[in-house]
Amino acid sequence: MTEYLKNCGADEISLTFEQVANIVGGLPQCAYDYYAPWYSGGILGTSALTAGYKAKLSQQTVTFYKNILAKKVTPQAINYTSPAQVTTLEISKAINSICKYHYSTADGIHTRYRSWEHCYKAFQDSRNYPDKVDYLCLHLAWYLASWGMLRNSFLLDHDYLVHKPVVIELVSEKYELLYQSEHTAEIIPLTLEAAKTIRRSYGDSPVTDTLITKILLGVFGCTPAYDRYFKDSARKYKV
Repeated sequence: MTEYLKNCGADEISLTFEQVANIVGGLPQCAYDYYAPWYSGGILGTSALTAGYKAKLSQQTVTFYKNILAKKVTPQAINYTSPAQVTTLEISKAINSICKYHYSTADGIHTRYRSWEHCYKAFQDSRNYPDKVDYLCLHLAWYLASWGMLRNSFLLDHDYLVHKPVVIELVSEKYELLYQSEHTAEIIPLTLEAAKTIRRSYGDSPVTDTLITKILLGVFGCTPAYDRYFKDSARKYKV
């Protein structure tokens, strides 16, 4: 996709999903089901950004346009600091490794990694319906169980409704921006605020960073899960 866009030279080009599939040799099912792969952080979105383009979707069509036309994020929206470090892992290499692992584990209709897809889609579709809170609690609980959060965790001693205070908070209008498909740096302060809300919502229970970030990943898809493996790799490559 990167090479195709670099060679086309146009400021804007629209392609059907079928045309994109022909260019890249086929699309994964998630590209048809979700917006995320087409935007920054997704494999297709990253391919476009590498070529200097951003993507905009309309039904089964994607329009790639020169990145200089993209909406600018105001510096005032970012109120976090990060240590100055030199990243030693190329983003394309990281994304390729992640995708290779993901597709190897998601091969099949009932693998445990599909619990994330079910949970994310449930919150996308049902967050605005108050009578769906218990339904969302069940999806969140099963996703967390599938992703190892009942091992050595206070959650092992509770049923799925222990997540109700969290779900009620996270489906409020306050966090609507985090449900958007395209995430930019301006969501970072709101993401950190959501993390604090999750920690408070479980009362005096010992809530770990791993649990918090897995909830953020399952509900909003706005951050990786900060488990031991992710943090060790981030430190190794100075991310």
